[in-house]
Order: sequence, then C-alpha cells, then structure tokens
Amino acid sequence: LVTGVGRVGQIGHAVARGLGRGGAKLLLADVNAVGLADRVKEFAAEGIAAKASAGDLTQPEAGRHAVAAAQAQFGGLDIVVNVAGGFFSYGPFTEVTPETLDRELAVNFKTAFFVCQAAVPALLARGTGGGSIVNFASIAAVRSLMHMAAYAAAKSAVAGLTRALAREYRDAGLRVNAVAPA
Repeated sequence: LVTGVGRVGQIGHAVARGLGRGGAKLLLADVNAVGLADRVKEFAAEGIAAKASAGDLTQPEAGRHAVAAAQAQFGGLDIVVNVAGGFFSYGPFTEVTPETLDRELAVNFKTAFFVCQAAVPALLARGTGGGSIVNFASIAAVRSLMHMAAYAAAKSAVAGLTRALAREYRDAGLRVNAVAPA
C-alpha cells in the first residue's frame, strides 16, 4: 500500500514504481481519483500489478478502505509506505492561520496516522514477521528551517508517531521506519 501516488513525478509515484518493478503488487491510495486511474494504467503497461483506492486519507474511513482493498485484491498486506503529504505554508510563524495549521496537520500527519492505524492489524495478521511501515517525514522535522513552523510541526509528529509505533510493535516483528527527504 503506497499513499500519495496521484501525481506523476512526485515521491509517491517513484516509490510505487520502484516497488512494482521489484515485484510488489500495489494498492495505490490518494485523494486524486483521476491521477490514481492514470497510475494504474501506466503501471499496467509496465507489467506492474496495481489497483487504486481513491479517498481523503485525512479521514480514518479512507485508510480503512485502502487496507481492506489491499487485502481483498492481493490476499493481505505486507508493506505500507505513507508518502501522502504536502507543503502549504511558508512565512513567519505569527502569520500561520488556524486553517493553514489544520491543513498541514491533516495532510502531513493525520494521513500517516490513520493509514497506520488501519494497517497495523492487517500487517500483524500476515504472520510473516509483522510486515513493514515506512513513513515519510522531512528534513524539517530534524533541522531548523525558517518560515516553516506548521509544516515542521506536522512532519515532527510523523517522526514521533514512527518512533512510538516502532517501539510498541517491535516485539511483534513489525518494522516501522521513517525517511526524511532533502
């Protein structure tokens, strides 16, 4: 299951293509239904097995639907890569509006949180060591960057979620890691 795959040239697109070329069967999730349909066609032309689950991943139901679709289409779930996110605010901290903060937290943190919450039982049910989750944080979570307070806070939350899940599920064999591009 790879999130954030609706647009060509984005990290999610590259991650999904790489996994598919490595033999993975893909369930692609994104809010962009048209883009997802295009990715499925594109990957099919390359011989990559891919299905789509369109939905607003900032809502728990969309994560549950994507996990259920992966289980129904492919008989289970082994890997989750949470790439979905975005950068919506740049400017002085004192000018961040509540709406902008809510959007940064929803798109960058809630997506990963809700997809992980839906996926953990499915990953553990596989009985193959628990599977793997890879969350995309950002260099903004570990390095001070000016004018990016809301984004940095959201990506720091992703990093914290990753550490918490890694500890909580390590004895069950579930691997949870984060990467921080840039």
